[in-house]
Amino acid sequence: MTAAPPERPWDMDFGTRHMDLPEGDVVVGVNRSMGARAAASWAAIEASGRGVAVRLVAVIRDDHERPQAEESLRCARASVENQAPATCVDEVIRYGETRDVLVEESRGAAMICLGTSHRAGSPLEADVVAIVERASCSVAVIRPEDFTGAGHSGVVSVVLDDDPGNDAVVAQAMREGRLRNAVVRQVDHRLDSWVRRFPDVTVEIVADGMGRRPGCTDDRRPTQLAVLPKADTAHLSGLASSSYHPIQGCPDHSMLFVASDVERATRT
Repeated sequence: MTAAPPERPWDMDFGTRHMDLPEGDVVVGVNRSMGARAAASWAAIEASGRGVAVRLVAVIRDDHERPQAEESLRCARASVENQAPATCVDEVIRYGETRDVLVEESRGAAMICLGTSHRAGSPLEADVVAIVERASCSVAVIRPEDFTGAGHSGVVSVVLDDDPGNDAVVAQAMREGRLRNAVVRQVDHRLDSWVRRFPDVTVEIVADGMGRRPGCTDDRRPTQLAVLPKADTAHLSGLASSSYHPIQGCPDHSMLFVASDVERATRT
């Protein structure tokens, strides 16, 4: 009799198809930046929770860049081992354009993790936007200042809306909250929600914050991670202000863009 495969931490207590996770490694785009090291650390915890490996990918145009790529891989491996020593690490140097290589890597990946150096109030980097738009899997965009390890008690924000794929996005946000010991802030953007029916009642779910001024603060902790559908990339790619998204401060913090079932099905 064949033994049942071991349960992954992700699978506990979840029974719907929205809780199923795609197979494959967690891929990290690696370079010499602090953002790339933060992305490697973030990916280490993600991969450990999924029971998969971290695949570190450095992209170069010619052999003159190989020494820098090797040093970047060493630093990224150290970041992974510091966060999750038992997690398997695969390293590879590939030739080409970064966006094209990582889009190709996404076809067999559970998730792509990218570091970003974009500053508050400025648009996301063009390469990051292109990868998010074209990737076949979910893409995490990590700012170094938003990630300090698994025990960081930050906030994971997610929008509740009427989109058919919203359950998958919310499910991912709940997983990230559990994995990273963070509060999950649900921003209620549904047209016929109970929050909208009873606006005089104080609830824990945050009502739609669209239109709030950038920098507006309340007594809650700052957002550590915003979990979004990949469709939001079109709205964020040229956005230099946080005024037009239900999650306050978006896109000026780390973001996880969740691939839909359709996008996953297009893998070859």
